[in-house]
Amino acid sequence: MAIYSPKKIIRNIIGTILILLGIVGLFLPILQGVLLIFLGITVLDFDKKEALLAKLKQNHYLQRLRSYLPKR
Repeated sequence: MAIYSPKKIIRNIIGTILILLGIVGLFLPILQGVLLIFLGITVLDFDKKEALLAKLKQNHYLQRLRSYLPKR
């Protein structure tokens, strides 16, 4: 059994809370759901986090929005 540092445990707890608040925020107009989910993922400490963040940044909705913007 691996022993984790208290810093890693606290980061994972905070990240999980942010993600849960983000999920609630998707349904409530008061909270910014997507922002909280993104912050929660960045705070979490797990393997292959960079790959997940890169995949989220390549979201097809962002690409569609960019296609509507005028080119410089």
